[in-house]
Amino acid sequence: MGSVVALAGGVVLLYKEKWIKKISLYFVSFAAGALLGAAFFDLLPEAMEKTESGIFAAVLAGIIAL
Repeated sequence: MGSVVALAGGVVLLYKEKWIKKISLYFVSFAAGALLGAAFFDLLPEAMEKTESGIFAAVLAGIIAL
């Protein structure tokens, strides 16, 4: 299902070339942030197991501050 939606979105964007040039920077920024967020939130449970400090709160505060 997700592949079909991505394909449909890609086809729509091919027809709107001027619009995609204006908004592509936002798409790339969102994608990079999503990948970094997924990586950090995937590593947090392991970090919490190894340390008993407030690492989750510190990392979450850092992500929000950025």
